[in-house]
Amino acid sequence: MDAQSPTNGRIRVWDLPTRLSHWTTVILFGVCWWTAQSDHMEWHRIAGYGVLGAVLFRLAWGFCGGQTARFRDFVRGPAATFRYVRKLFGGGGDESPPPLGHNPLGALSIIVMLGLLLTQTTLGLFAVNVDMRRGQSLVVWAIREGRQCARSVDQFLMGSSTLPR
Repeated sequence: MDAQSPTNGRIRVWDLPTRLSHWTTVILFGVCWWTAQSDHMEWHRIAGYGVLGAVLFRLAWGFCGGQTARFRDFVRGPAATFRYVRKLFGGGGDESPPPLGHNPLGALSIIVMLGLLLTQTTLGLFAVNVDMRRGQSLVVWAIREGRQCARSVDQFLMGSSTLPR
């Protein structure tokens, strides 16, 4: 939201939801690091879910949020990024005014950072099981729940189930 304050000439680049998701991610990332180092794995798991939620929110807000929060308004293609890098190092190139918000390299770093955070938190779902020991928690849970669901459907349809427990 490009709201300009008439009193001091400042431009508000990012809206409140964008700012909250930025700072929530920063704080919870620090909490995740500290809790892993100090072996507080229950808090680590909760903070990891928070990071995942903040990243998923930011991804959704990147498609339906305010003008400067939308990816289509600041993510540029390879040609625009190359022109920006060439201009940055004095080689001429793009003569357009500086972007409001992220420049093409900043946008690239945002996409990489969101991808890495999403990958890290998703892998974290598989790393620790419910009793906080290393294992394949999400996979084991999904298989167990899938089997239980199949047994229930079989029992409902056939009157009894012959599926193994």
